[in-house]
Amino acid sequence: MLVCHTYSDYSPTSAAPEICQVLDKAGALPGGPREKSQEGGSSVIPSVSYSREFQSSGYHAPLGGCCSMKFPVWDKMPTLNSSSDFLLLQFSEVREWQLIHFFVFLALYLAGMSGNLLIVTAVILDHHLHTPMYFFLMNLALMDLGSISVTVPKSMVNSLLNSIAISYSECVAQVFFFVFFEGTGLAILTIMAHDRYVAICKPLQYETIMNKGACIQMATGASICGVLYGVVHISGTFSITFCSNVVDQFFCEIPKLLKLSCSDLYLVEVGLLVLSSGVGFGCFIFIITTYVWIFNALLRIPSEKGRQKALSTCLPHLIVVSVLMFTGIFVYAKPPGKISSDLDLGFAVIYAIFPPMLNPFIYSMRNKELQTALWRLLNHSLFYKDSVFKLNTDFFFNAICSTID
Repeated sequence: MLVCHTYSDYSPTSAAPEICQVLDKAGALPGGPREKSQEGGSSVIPSVSYSREFQSSGYHAPLGGCCSMKFPVWDKMPTLNSSSDFLLLQFSEVREWQLIHFFVFLALYLAGMSGNLLIVTAVILDHHLHTPMYFFLMNLALMDLGSISVTVPKSMVNSLLNSIAISYSECVAQVFFFVFFEGTGLAILTIMAHDRYVAICKPLQYETIMNKGACIQMATGASICGVLYGVVHISGTFSITFCSNVVDQFFCEIPKLLKLSCSDLYLVEVGLLVLSSGVGFGCFIFIITTYVWIFNALLRIPSEKGRQKALSTCLPHLIVVSVLMFTGIFVYAKPPGKISSDLDLGFAVIYAIFPPMLNPFIYSMRNKELQTALWRLLNHSLFYKDSVFKLNTDFFFNAICSTID
């Protein structure tokens, strides 16, 4: 909760004493005017809800000029525990805009979920897609399903309930799973580049190198790396002491959490982030180098049809990698302190929601095999629905006729 000190404890520019005095004079505190604490100079204001502008600036002002008595906000707090709450950044304080945000996120979420689920279902059910490339594509779709499900539903629920709170344990889980799905997804994208390299540059050895056992081992290794990646980062992030619970983002993002640190322990996680960025950049360099070799091999293919088929499997993968890397660089490499909270929020939506939502459309755009499998799946589903409807209609009609007879 926010601790209101005496007026002399603050500089003239601090907003906290004015708030305490206004609340005290208005009798807005439970039990009437402020009571002195045992320390002698402080009193406690219980839960207050704060506006986004004051959250991001570091000042503490009641939402709409009054107390809503909802969420605890800390000025300084030496330790956190599993019963504590963080406060996330709101898209808007206006109720109508909160509902619009809910429906926009719902549409994006359903689009991302349906696209990735279609790819997973098509790869599982269509035996024509039982190849290493589509096996890894299915794994990537599963990672995208998880990634978009970590951040979007909680934001939607908060907008619907007019809330900004997330529990400490939820924040830990959100950080772990977001890092796990993103890290595993990057590893799978790297493996997919290797798969395309072997298929195009070493076609005679493809079945030997990319056999079923090797594919399962690579996918399992990517998942293990993702788990270790997540464990390392939650250990580095949540071992620090937080001075505030106001997260300047719509989900628990590691860089925003590190800004709340009271000690120098956050430098350990900063070092881990730098190391992780180096690994991610190394994966990107490996993918780009692989595609240089691939395009050199494509130029030597005499058949125009063969080149087009190879490009149809390579270009979507390269586009997905580029979208993931450049959105991440765009967010994390921007100059600190020069971007408004609204713009920062928009950047976060771009890199956290759009890549997993767009990946299914990018992969199916030029891939004839995948398009055929998806149409076959949709036609089968429609045929099944028509058959069930016809069966139920015939049963109902026969029942009516027997009743009349």
